[in-house]
Amino acid sequence: MNHANAEEWQWASCADAEGFCGVAIVRGQDTLSALFNAHRLGINHGGHILSFTIPQELLGKIPSSYRNTLLSQDRVKELNRLLYDEERLQS
Repeated sequence: MNHANAEEWQWASCADAEGFCGVAIVRGQDTLSALFNAHRLGINHGGHILSFTIPQELLGKIPSSYRNTLLSQDRVKELNRLLYDEERLQS
């Protein structure tokens, strides 16, 4: 998206000293605003954050049930299969 200050879907992966804490797919202008929005939704995963804007070609494949919620490691693996196994089958 080319609009300054426009919110986009962010992938926020969280980990602490003990390992993976979860992933949240939330809207935001950047990492900080995405985390603020996650907190407003009651998604408090803690730990260190690695965030990136989800590319448009993947965003359309992510069902709404995976957005605005904390995803466990199993749900992330499920989403990964959904996103990438379909591409491998079509190749």
